[in-house]
Amino acid sequence: MRGIHASAQALNSGAQTIALNANLTESLTVALSASAVNFTLAAGSATNAGSTNITATTTWALKASRTAVAGMPTLPVQRQL
Repeated sequence: MRGIHASAQALNSGAQTIALNANLTESLTVALSASAVNFTLAAGSATNAGSTNITATTTWALKASRTAVAGMPTLPVQRQL
């Protein structure tokens, strides 16, 4: 049986403290299932059905410290009379 040379032995050291940093890019997305809805308005009616249903899907990646979302743009409203 051959002996192990000193240069081939393992060296163990104690655990070391390290710092890890990670950056999260925030995002907020709203997607709509259709781009337009048409309404036929009836005089004196409080409810007027649209030509299609709209589904809104939201996805987000926000920091845990986020408490509000501000500065959202106002969507234009198109009216035809």
